Amino acid sequence: MSEYSSSRDLIIRPLSKELADASVLQVIDNLEPHGLARSAVDVAKALAARGATSLIVSSGGALVPEARIAGADHINLMPPAPNPLKMRLMQRQIARLIQKHKVDIVHVRSAGFAWPALRAAKAAGCASISTVSDVSAETGGFFTRRYERAFTGADHIIAISDFIAEKVRTLRAVPTERLSVIHRGIDLARFNPAAIKAQRLIALARRYALPDDRAIILAAGSITARNALTI
Repeated sequence: MSEYSSSRDLIIRPLSKELADASVLQVIDNLEPHGLARSAVDVAKALAARGATSLIVSSGGALVPEARIAGADHINLMPPAPNPLKMRLMQRQIARLIQKHKVDIVHVRSAGFAWPALRAAKAAGCASISTVSDVSAETGGFFTRRYERAFTGADHIIAISDFIAEKVRTLRAVPTERLSVIHRGIDLARFNPAAIKAQRLIALARRYALPDDRAIILAAGSITARNALTI
């Protein structure tokens, strides 16, 4: 059993309103098809279903139409270059968005936006969350190290696996009570085995020359410890 809290136990700064009345801003580098972007769209869909206002800031990507269909308002911003002036300018832009949309929670999903977004959230008194999919030992000079650990400024940190949570705890000195592990999932309606026709399975088996007398395990992602996948 994990020593870190789960999504059911995730605690951030208490809100002064119910989630249905809240405004949540997710910040991510882009919405191209990858794990973090898919999670952002799924969360946007869940927030809209609860009646919350869902906003996503990114540089755009193939999943933007799906995010809008899910009920999110997409705002196009390029991630800032890693230098103090660019970061401050981006902080002001995000601060204006927070004020305009009366944002209650800022959820940062990428390093590029972490510093300006979390500083803007703190200045506005918003609750903040950061999701971390990887972390490495600090390198470079003073500014680079601050840039790499910017995500630790959130009220609460979500790691995608116990492996990543342990790295956040040891490499960034984040206490266990500020960490939660929420494993990546899939849309069971979209990936429903019952919706896959036999002819499609036969065609795939022929395409990849799969033997009939062996069990085949398909990993939906790279088999790495950070994804909680090991052999």
